[in-house]
Amino acid sequence: MTAGRWLITLATIFSTQLLPTAGFQTSQAANPELQEFIQRVERLVLNTTDRALIITRNVYLNLSKEMPPTLLEATNQTMQNYMAQVQDALDGTSYTNFTLKRRLLRQFKVNNLQIELLRRQLEPLQPEFNFQLISDEFYKSEKNVTEFDNLYLSFMSEFAAASQQLWDRLSEPTVEEQQELLELLDEISKEQQLREKDKLYDEFIAMYLFKIEENEQEAKELY
Repeated sequence: MTAGRWLITLATIFSTQLLPTAGFQTSQAANPELQEFIQRVERLVLNTTDRALIITRNVYLNLSKEMPPTLLEATNQTMQNYMAQVQDALDGTSYTNFTLKRRLLRQFKVNNLQIELLRRQLEPLQPEFNFQLISDEFYKSEKNVTEFDNLYLSFMSEFAAASQQLWDRLSEPTVEEQQELLELLDEISKEQQLREKDKLYDEFIAMYLFKIEENEQEAKELY
């Protein structure tokens, strides 16, 4: 999703959410191949989001072991609150939909800025913390350095496989009906710049996935 904006960038995040056309909704209901594709990609996005949340939780678990006592005292409540929210999200007791989970990933980035500011104030000699977001090396050369890099590579590979399967199975009438969706998938597959590909993923998710009332209402509040 972003990650970068998936992910959180995964982190980097999503553009304004749009409603799919009525034609898309009708065609999805009538076309099992299209419906299967949408469901497959929704599962992929949700699974990737959950895995990203686990990574962020582990970052804070490890970080708390490295911090000097003064800094840990100042940041511990922030990290503990976040980890508890992540656990709720993974357990399904709250944050049960995609949009709310994305909000948690955004909160991770906000927390990191606050933690870094406190480090500079309280422990200026302490090296900057590595929060394990998608690395610059990955964006520049697709060299995977962090867990987020590996997660994003897996997401791209699975998304491409799902898209190709859809292309292989669609009937000619459905291809004509879903020209906008298929053009976007084609654009995603051809885009070589990862930051631009991020934006296209965001556009696709915003336009075609998670179109249920709960997510729509939360999306309005988030975006």
